[in-house]
Amino acid sequence: MLLTELEYAFKKAALQGHKFVAVEIVSVQLPKGETIINPISQMQTKLDYYKGAYDENCRLKAAPGIAITKAVSGNDYNAIQTAVGK
Repeated sequence: MLLTELEYAFKKAALQGHKFVAVEIVSVQLPKGETIINPISQMQTKLDYYKGAYDENCRLKAAPGIAITKAVSGNDYNAIQTAVGK
């Protein structure tokens, strides 16, 4: 995933009126991934954090083995799990 795609996913979530936005993160320690779900009210704060902490390929600058691989949104946790594929 590219940082521009992440930004688009966050903006799309807001435009669609979704309540939650989530990112899937993978690393050597978590090869199956980890889903981080945030309320849409924190969307801008989280997006600002990701833009500062991750490079253009959505790899964590401080630990390039950690990366955001997917961003999804929905109105409940079940919708998020379905969108993530878990």
